[in-house]
Amino acid sequence: MNITASIPEKLLQIQGAMRVVEATNDDRELRIYMSFAEPVMNSSAEVLAALTVTGAVLTPTNRSTLGNRRFGYVVNKISSTAVVTVACDTSSVISRQGTPVYSSQPLTFLYDTRRPSVKLATSTVRTSSHTIPVLIKFEKPVFNFTSSAVQLSGGKLLSFHEASKSIYTMQILAVDKLVSVQVAENTAQDVAGNPNLPSDRLQVRHYSVPASSSSIATIATVIFAATAIVATLLTVSTSSLIASGAMARPSSYSISEPSRNLLYREWHATSRSSLCRDGCR
Repeated sequence: MNITASIPEKLLQIQGAMRVVEATNDDRELRIYMSFAEPVMNSSAEVLAALTVTGAVLTPTNRSTLGNRRFGYVVNKISSTAVVTVACDTSSVISRQGTPVYSSQPLTFLYDTRRPSVKLATSTVRTSSHTIPVLIKFEKPVFNFTSSAVQLSGGKLLSFHEASKSIYTMQILAVDKLVSVQVAENTAQDVAGNPNLPSDRLQVRHYSVPASSSSIATIATVIFAATAIVATLLTVSTSSLIASGAMARPSSYSISEPSRNLLYREWHATSRSSLCRDGCR
């Protein structure tokens, strides 16, 4: 005995291995066939009673049985997405010669009519970095998806990588202030043949840090660091002179630690310079 379906087999590469997959999104003329090597004494209804079906309901086709060698059944009442399994208990099936009927492996196939959706994500929608990472995530595995399906403006594609059949990553070089990314519809298909829906449009704003601001910040940092070093050396020198007796111990706290006053004055001047660049008099 053999159980087959009117579903074309697909040879797909899944996780690095080639596999035969039975899946469809078309319920027209969807049938299951029970084929026997020898004619059986059972009727189509009796063979149907020996079947165990999950995910669907079968009804006899009432067509020719080729001398009780082949029985066909129409698949009905199937949901938009279902894994249909058909198995047969051959203990109640009897051949005309009285020989036992051996069961076969159950038939399993996927019925799916939902188009896969896709979402885009990135680390931030506003950045000064010239390289922008983009994550493409489909709700289910798809096939034949390439970088040509990505609509890109304001940037250039640096790399495209397939992490899995449902997750892809890209690196984009920003060449404009606004980088826009979108996955077009009908550019990939799921295992049942459903084309993908379009993604939302992802927009990332790219900005540049002014060179003058970077220079001012760098100069201020260098001045502050130099002042700190000088103040530290001054404190050490003063302490050494006092310890050796070459300088009398001052009575005022502010004189005994000149680094505090010097650092405060330098910090105050640097901070005021940074804060007043845009209009302080």
